[in-house]
Amino acid sequence: MSPRVRLHASVLAGLLGACGPGDRDGAVFEPTGAPPTSTAGDGGGTASATGGDGTGAASAGTAGASTASGETGNMPKFDVGAGTGASAGDDGGGTGGCARIDLLFVMDISASMLEEKQNLAANFDAFVQVLDDHIAADNGFSGYRIGVTNSSVNRTVQGCTTTMGFDGRLFDGNGNCGLGADPWIEGPSPNAKDQFACLAVNPIPAGGGTDCGHEVPLEVVEKFGGELAPGKANEGFYHKDANSLLVVVIPTDEDEDPDSMSNPTQAKAFLDGLAGGEDRYGVVVIAGPGPGPCMGAFGDAIFAEKLQTFTDLVPNGFFGSICQGDLAQTLATALEEMVVTCDNLPPPEG
Repeated sequence: MSPRVRLHASVLAGLLGACGPGDRDGAVFEPTGAPPTSTAGDGGGTASATGGDGTGAASAGTAGASTASGETGNMPKFDVGAGTGASAGDDGGGTGGCARIDLLFVMDISASMLEEKQNLAANFDAFVQVLDDHIAADNGFSGYRIGVTNSSVNRTVQGCTTTMGFDGRLFDGNGNCGLGADPWIEGPSPNAKDQFACLAVNPIPAGGGTDCGHEVPLEVVEKFGGELAPGKANEGFYHKDANSLLVVVIPTDEDEDPDSMSNPTQAKAFLDGLAGGEDRYGVVVIAGPGPGPCMGAFGDAIFAEKLQTFTDLVPNGFFGSICQGDLAQTLATALEEMVVTCDNLPPPEG
């Protein structure tokens, strides 16, 4: 395993802005032409939503956030696995290096996350620019792919049946996002920002359905890997060769659900095997930093203890607070650190 360099930067903590409003319990969605709206008093956060046509991609919020007890001083953490001969801050020149980055976004579709997803989509151009600039530098980096799924799995838990999960399959935008034959964004592309906004703001099936609020992003990551097999929905997305870096991005105001079929140790072991070593992938989690709930401009977030443990286990793991209020360039900054990881990517183990 390569040596680890820990980089602290307070600017990274605000990657997704503040938390979303309202009830985080289950919600029933129907695709309409209007952005999702919560209905108070229905016990389940009933909402209507568009099925992946990009409606509701609002402007980014930049309001400041207040912190709950225990959050003060909680710095984001990013561990960069440096290749042989690399030093802290080295942006290239390792003995490995990658030619491509494959990014998987696992989106929380609960109603309380709408404004964060809109904020993410509105700031996505800066994120894409980092990738495009790396290609323009002509240092061997040639392209990227961006795929989106949601953090729900279709099953019955505590008497409520979720029907809007993709079970790790990539969302194709219900044919509305201009993706072509494959359910992902192929970069570089001048349409990447608009395509991402279309995919990420509301990744649900075309027919709508029910989401019971049991978010299981770690389980979904494992299911995503299963769908990479020949003939499966995600075949061809992850290059899975010596020159490709996989990056998993999980924005949520919750934690891995107690009924999840995965856990931090299991999810890390799965990704180690999928990528060919623990230094050959990166993880970005934006969630509640704990130890208690945090409050932001759009609402609150619970302590994502399991997801924080997961990022602590991963050498190239970043955890930032979702309750920070100013997005600024933080999304791009996080990706710049992933580019460092890419430039120093070691060969697969074995």
